[in-house]
Amino acid sequence: MHILTYPDPVLYRQASPVDRIGPAERKLCDQMLETLYQARGVGLAAPQVGVSVRIAVIDLNTPEIGRDPLVLINPVITRREGEILWDEGCLSCPGFRTEMKRSGEVWVRARNQEGREIEISGRNLLAVVIQHELDHFEGKLLVDQAGRLRKSLYLRKLKKMQREKS
Repeated sequence: MHILTYPDPVLYRQASPVDRIGPAERKLCDQMLETLYQARGVGLAAPQVGVSVRIAVIDLNTPEIGRDPLVLINPVITRREGEILWDEGCLSCPGFRTEMKRSGEVWVRARNQEGREIEISGRNLLAVVIQHELDHFEGKLLVDQAGRLRKSLYLRKLKKMQREKS
């Protein structure tokens, strides 16, 4: 799958809930995990691959440790606690990083790839990744949340990268 990058308009759409979890949705989850691993990321939301539905895949492990994928379909944060500052990047904003203030711990209710309801909690990096991926469902991009100056600097960097590719 191809990861869409800023400023693709699909990234700004609100994602729809998944009504039914069947073979097509399970295949999408598998393809998203493959794409996540190829990109060497820790999280990927379906809107980032051009599918405006509420599916996110997460895996914080490196290949050396072994894969431990987490699939969240229609996730909802039910509780938040604490605050954490985290230096974040995004597969849809290559070369961009910014420090973000997030909840330090979150509790989430979702469905897994088999359609079973699950409840999980995440702290630190897992909490940050969950919140980041759920932002994608609302059409929120990291670069837009970072402030005008950081966004302006990123736009210059993008233009330079595009010139160098040509």
